Amino acid sequence: MKKIIHSSCILLLFVFSGCNDSQSEGGSGEAAAPSPPPVQTPPPSHGLGCNTLNFAKTSDVDALPGGVWYGSLVDCENNARYDDLKALVSEDGRFRIIAENDHLLRGSLQTDGDTFNGIGVDFAASGIEYFSGPTTHVFVQGLVLERSVFEGRWGTEWGSYGYFIFYYGQETYEKASSLDALAGVWPSFYGDSIEGIWTIEPDGRFNGQDQSGCLQSGHFALIDDRFSMLEVELTVTGCELAGSYNGLAYREELVDWWDEAITLSVDDGQQSLHIGLAR
Repeated sequence: MKKIIHSSCILLLFVFSGCNDSQSEGGSGEAAAPSPPPVQTPPPSHGLGCNTLNFAKTSDVDALPGGVWYGSLVDCENNARYDDLKALVSEDGRFRIIAENDHLLRGSLQTDGDTFNGIGVDFAASGIEYFSGPTTHVFVQGLVLERSVFEGRWGTEWGSYGYFIFYYGQETYEKASSLDALAGVWPSFYGDSIEGIWTIEPDGRFNGQDQSGCLQSGHFALIDDRFSMLEVELTVTGCELAGSYNGLAYREELVDWWDEAITLSVDDGQQSLHIGLAR
């Protein structure tokens, strides 16, 4: 589900399930994806399915939605299910549900007790366009059991709909973050081949270049230093992916054979990029 930036700008795309047909945005390049860290055995979901319309609030205390979440998304209209996906949600409700083949749901949600409602943008999968173009409006609605389960339904203005179930990745999210920890040289990858290099400064600023001629620059910023999630702004020049992007990122340790990795999910309003760096 990421944009296969192929040599273009990007890097080690740690993605999420293979490249098939779900909606997502413009393309990037698929890369070998590190296995997600183990998560605790999830509690049973609440009978979520294609006919689920409402979610009953069971608590008046607003849940914190933040987390790196691992799970599945179902496209009921096309009778398709996508597993091994990721959802990034900040403590203030910014969400990025990264589906197959560059399909991305991105927006902002608000909690009311342990329920949530949100609106945003659905970026079509690579090679697909909606009647409105590469993006369409999307809504999400569901339940968030704090630091446990993030599940709900989604729908677009063009009638596509489905549901998702994600489980909390405690080991990934509950890591203190600092810009200093990002500093240094980070190879960028496509599959098992090094495609480029990023250099990150101790203040979060970075520059990079890949073999296709894409130049990257921008900066990371802390959201909450108790957690691994970061804000990121990225400018790409010198190639067809040129544009100004923003989104979320997170750093994790001991990913497959890498000591550490950074995963980014960004978009420019028309296309999304899912980028991986590792060293």
